[in-house]
Amino acid sequence: MLEYRYSHLELGGKRKHCILLPKINGSQVKILRDRLTSLGFRVEGQELIVASRGRERIWLDPAGLCWSSVDPTDYVAPSIPEILECEKERLKRSDFNELYFSVKKYRSKYVIRLRTRLEHGFTWKILREKGLNGFSPDESKVIKWLLDFSSGKITVLTHYPGKNSSTMRVGTKNYYISKIDVEDFASNLFNFFDRKTGFFLTQNCMFEVEELDVESLLSSDLELGQWCYYEY
Repeated sequence: MLEYRYSHLELGGKRKHCILLPKINGSQVKILRDRLTSLGFRVEGQELIVASRGRERIWLDPAGLCWSSVDPTDYVAPSIPEILECEKERLKRSDFNELYFSVKKYRSKYVIRLRTRLEHGFTWKILREKGLNGFSPDESKVIKWLLDFSSGKITVLTHYPGKNSSTMRVGTKNYYISKIDVEDFASNLFNFFDRKTGFFLTQNCMFEVEELDVESLLSSDLELGQWCYYEY
């Protein structure tokens, strides 16, 4: 069983302060909405909650991320113990999977698109500039689980050049776009709390594998502990 670990990350820009949260269901969203309202914030939105008070703005994504231009710790962190006591919400297996990934087959390959909190778009670039890994524990576990049923090569970013790799510079850091074995990537995939140097996915957070045992994948169990408040 995974445990939840609080983390506050400073990325810079308008979304300077980020807090990784569990994937939260409706009852947990209500807890956070009620707390922010009690603190004098005007709370709006459903899929993305926006709390405003004067010049302060806090954004809360139920997919597991809170961000703000000011440190939102004092506003959000006191609600976490109550959030962690909530019951998990049951979903259909297909709906649960869509919280994390989608799979499509193109010709002879499978393309997997990941849905991540930080490892995509402009936050991906900031993380690479800092040399940080942005996967939450549940996301890294889901990826390793996907790769357990995959084989072949995968295109990733590495810290060292390999055969036929190309250089990619992000800020002051050099990375290398390389094709490596799926098994090598899975064994060197870490999450935000590991503080280790491993491999990274490319900016669109998609990857291709040559083989994927979809039937076995969808019949196997996946336990994400307190980093996801949904189950199937």
